[in-house]
Amino acid sequence: MEMVKGGMDATIVPKSVLDVYGNKSLYSTPIRDANMISSLGIVWLEHHFLTTPAKNFIK
Repeated sequence: MEMVKGGMDATIVPKSVLDVYGNKSLYSTPIRDANMISSLGIVWLEHHFLTTPAKNFIK
């Protein structure tokens, strides 16, 4: 969203994301009748310290 706000990118996001990160300088339009599926992922640096809560979240 920061890249979009900076004019360097475009994206497709759920309305909930736009509600949180959007602002009046962004243009948005709903996509209608689309059968879209999204997935989530977790990224972390290998061989770096992870807190116990972070390890539990990953599990």
